[in-house]
Amino acid sequence: MHVRSTDRVMEFKAKIVFGGRQVYLHYYMQIDEFLKAKCLFVTLTIACTLSFLCCSLLFLRRNIRMC
Repeated sequence: MHVRSTDRVMEFKAKIVFGGRQVYLHYYMQIDEFLKAKCLFVTLTIACTLSFLCCSLLFLRRNIRMC
């Protein structure tokens, strides 16, 4: 009888741990997706800024040569 009760307790603990892991993984995936989206946005912003700066520099160089 005593062995069965400890088995039940262990089973219950395992369920709690497993459930907690599932919730943690679910939130971890959501946070991961959010961070990926944020990184992509930041990368795109930096790329656009750099390309704009390069175009501006080329335009300025042309204007300086014209003078």
